[in-house]
Amino acid sequence: MITANQSKTFNFYLRFTDLCAFTPNKENTRMRVLFPKCKSPVKASNGDPIQAHFPVVVFSAADHRKHEEPDQADEQPLYQIHQYGSGEESVGLWFLQDQDLEIFTEPPAPFSYKFEEQNTADMSMIQPGHGGLNDACLAEGADVEDYLSARMLVDSGTLEVKKLAKDPNGAVISWEFRSTAEEPPISETRSLAVQYELAIPNVEHVEIVARPFGDLDPDSRESLVLASSRDDLIVEIKNEPPEEILRLDWTIEEEEAKRAKHFEKFYDLCANGDVLKRIPYIGGSTITSDTLHCPPALFPPHADA
Repeated sequence: MITANQSKTFNFYLRFTDLCAFTPNKENTRMRVLFPKCKSPVKASNGDPIQAHFPVVVFSAADHRKHEEPDQADEQPLYQIHQYGSGEESVGLWFLQDQDLEIFTEPPAPFSYKFEEQNTADMSMIQPGHGGLNDACLAEGADVEDYLSARMLVDSGTLEVKKLAKDPNGAVISWEFRSTAEEPPISETRSLAVQYELAIPNVEHVEIVARPFGDLDPDSRESLVLASSRDDLIVEIKNEPPEEILRLDWTIEEEEAKRAKHFEKFYDLCANGDVLKRIPYIGGSTITSDTLHCPPALFPPHADA
């Protein structure tokens, strides 16, 4: 995929942030990462609008490598180049739309995950009546796009919590799950991660491959090859509002920021979505940039994950 003088080994870190859910298979040998569809106009169960979210792969433009295969080397770029501010490094933004993603690394690595109970938004504890993940979310077919904007198969590396929401003093912020501000919370102490990280050490290059939902034709695949001349290659997949992706100035009312109403989109992925929709409220009154991210959700193991 890359030339010999680019084959320096490095550590690959893939970070998942905001509106994303996780479900392992029954054997715990792989994980599916699900990015719920959340496009305008979207409303919460109480009628309030929910900002549209778009999944995007974010990477350093300097880490992109051209394909060696002649039929792919001259293709139209998948991504757009963006610079957040003067003097900052240029990044590539690859917006995903109704696609399955998979990671290929050289050399490959075994898979494991570490989701501590106190750091996980476990749907089985938040709402026991949700019935598990809807089978349609893991089916092979275009109908998946009714539920998801993208999904990824992870079967290598170590997936674990790497960042928690914290207040300005460094204390971990707790989230309280309830259906309304007045309802007693189902959990008062759960500290939820806003970032998971997949770490694969000592790889030579990484290829992220995408194909349309339900399309198994190899010619329909798109792929991004990345390598780094540094010790670490860091890539993010975010499912966020475009204002956050592009770091635009925008405002949100404090009371609005205290509840992550877009967490309701995870209930759209449930086998039984007609349940009381408990969403996370911030414990206390501290608002930070971390708390504007929706806590990721964990679904029970599924045979098709």
